[in-house]
Amino acid sequence: MGRAGSDEATSIQQTADGGYVVAGYTDSFRAEEVDFWVLKLHGDGTIQWQKTYGGAGSDVARSVQQTTDGGYVVAGCTNSFGAEEGDFWVLKLRGNGTIQWQKTYGGAGPRCGPLHSADHRWRLCGGWLDNTL
Repeated sequence: MGRAGSDEATSIQQTADGGYVVAGYTDSFRAEEVDFWVLKLHGDGTIQWQKTYGGAGSDVARSVQQTTDGGYVVAGCTNSFGAEEGDFWVLKLRGNGTIQWQKTYGGAGPRCGPLHSADHRWRLCGGWLDNTL
């Protein structure tokens, strides 16, 4: 669905309207680094909308979930925003893909996304890589 470049889907969820929301990353829309890539698909797989989010560094979406208000929460790693490279980046999107809010959480190297629990609270999980072994 992208252009020439690296495109990878890392998370997909069926949405309340029978379609799908897909998150991943792409460098098809600019020359340098990868950006978060979120697509909203109709039930037949055609694109309803698609958007990229990111800055000057690499930004990789790892997880997406639909929220109870019809929007989406997307999480992954950013080298564009936050205090350190590899900070955890969470976007809250409206149903049309526009950003409602965004936050970064510190620490180098978190590698997974939000988890939704039965009580509708979001939990973040992450980890760090140590290459000194």
